[in-house]
Amino acid sequence: MLRRAEVEALVIAHPLDAVPGMYDAAMASGAALLIDAEPLMSVAGLEPLAAAARQGRAIGCAVPLAHHSVFQHAIGLIESKVLGAVREVRAARYVSRVFSPLQQRALLERGATRGALAHAAGDLMFVLVRMFGVPQSVSATFERVYGTLEDEARGTWTLEGRGHLGFEMSWSTPGYPRPATVLEIEAEGGRLLLSEDALELDLPSPRGGYPAGVTRIGRAEAMSAARFELDGGGVWLQDAAFLSWVTGGAPIAESLDAWLEAARTVDALYASGAQNGAAVEPAR
Repeated sequence: MLRRAEVEALVIAHPLDAVPGMYDAAMASGAALLIDAEPLMSVAGLEPLAAAARQGRAIGCAVPLAHHSVFQHAIGLIESKVLGAVREVRAARYVSRVFSPLQQRALLERGATRGALAHAAGDLMFVLVRMFGVPQSVSATFERVYGTLEDEARGTWTLEGRGHLGFEMSWSTPGYPRPATVLEIEAEGGRLLLSEDALELDLPSPRGGYPAGVTRIGRAEAMSAARFELDGGGVWLQDAAFLSWVTGGAPIAESLDAWLEAARTVDALYASGAQNGAAVEPAR
């Protein structure tokens, strides 16, 4: 395709470590790029992209969870300060993906050096950093069941303003053919519970146009301009935002700078895991 046509924009839906030749061809094309955020690469691995972006190249990462109708609504609530200062966050992500050493070995054979956290929770890490900022410090512990890559991860973040975030995730939990994500947010102005299915906003008094008590917004109610319902419309809305950007519209939130912030946080989590859960400050 690249030999036959002058391409303005490319979406790379394969993980970069699975098809390195495809990534090299895309970089050489000069086209605007939207690249799958999983696995969430290290800051060092993102440097070729960063160098191209500094030269004005439009490069973003594909994070369908950030465009999912429910999570998009929740991001708006946090960014508009409807809940006020965040005090505590609990996040969980489960998916049924790896249940044997053979499956881990397939990842190792294509050069993977990181496991469940980078390959099955990269989009969640991105969304958490977007909602709450780069943490002041992190700690993490890993469990390895089927090989040298982590199959489960648990950890804590210290947020700006003295809030705390705790997370756990696994790619080896039965019953989740599609990723399942749950966030519980406690803040000075109320409480927010959300998943891919719905969000519940619980306010002791009216705030930001929402009444006191529990307001529930389901996935269908939160749907915006997506033309069809697939995983909350995240993939369609993400692609539409990217194409709008490269044809003169506003830049997408999942720009390379934002991607690097998430990568710095994940680098720190892996550094902590290598030190048995010691506190590590993300690079600034």
